[in-house]
Amino acid sequence: MQKAIAIAPGLVSAHYYLGASLYRSQANAQEALTQWQEALRLQPDFVLAMDAAAHALAASPDASVRNGTAAVKLAQQAVQLSHAGNPAYLDTLAEAYAEAGRFPEAITAAHQALDLATRQHLERLMEGLDTRIKLYEAQQPYRDTLEIEQ
Repeated sequence: MQKAIAIAPGLVSAHYYLGASLYRSQANAQEALTQWQEALRLQPDFVLAMDAAAHALAASPDASVRNGTAAVKLAQQAVQLSHAGNPAYLDTLAEAYAEAGRFPEAITAAHQALDLATRQHLERLMEGLDTRIKLYEAQQPYRDTLEIEQ
């Protein structure tokens, strides 16, 4: 991906996939967020990058990356662009609300996500939502369990 970006720095998908790779494989949340922000600068309605950035801002194990207010804003945009039809985006919105300390809204969004995931038979997402709802009910935000490079 880095070669693709060097050759064509305006290639939005390269920034998105590099960010995803950095976040999951190397656990470099700050650089991943930078890549997703660049993708959004190039294409402001790129909902995949919007959701990924919101997730990192809400749930990164790296406290220096988290920003609940920014996460809520991006997650709300992703949900709006998807017409509230993607349970994963609603899940991210719930994570963002929880990071911002807005637990009643986190619980509501998570239940909406769970309802959609159930109707769409997304069992893995359903299991994760059950776990996250319990966290929100206990007034705790969700954290990814990645190991972050320092």
